[in-house]
Amino acid sequence: MTRRLTILAVTVAIVVSFGLYRTELRVREMEKELAELNIALLEDQRTIDVLDAEWSYLNRPERLQHLAERYLMLVPPATERLGGPEQLAALPKRAPALAEQPGGDDARAPAWPAAGTVLPLPASKPAAPAGGVVLATHGGGND
Repeated sequence: MTRRLTILAVTVAIVVSFGLYRTELRVREMEKELAELNIALLEDQRTIDVLDAEWSYLNRPERLQHLAERYLMLVPPATERLGGPEQLAALPKRAPALAEQPGGDDARAPAWPAAGTVLPLPASKPAAPAGGVVLATHGGGND
């Protein structure tokens, strides 16, 4: 009996040692893979930083203005294109904002109450039915 117990203990020790060795090798492989991924991550972060700097450099307003003038031929419209100063003066004046409008001169403007006017409170909410909340009702008929 002692002999069988000794053989069993040695066998268990060998199996556990082999499992521990395989686990240690796998952990080393995973640590190596993690180090490689960290290096790749740092390289990608540096690349992103360079691309951000390049994007900021290329999107400078003065550079974009120069490119627009050079390639798009965009220029502000001249007043002559609008018809000259006399035609500009003939254009209708812009309507004043609602806050600037007098009491009710403009038919489009809503009738706002005067400052300091007390407005009535809305009616109170209806009370819930005694049996609880009614989710839906339908108009008659037999189901």
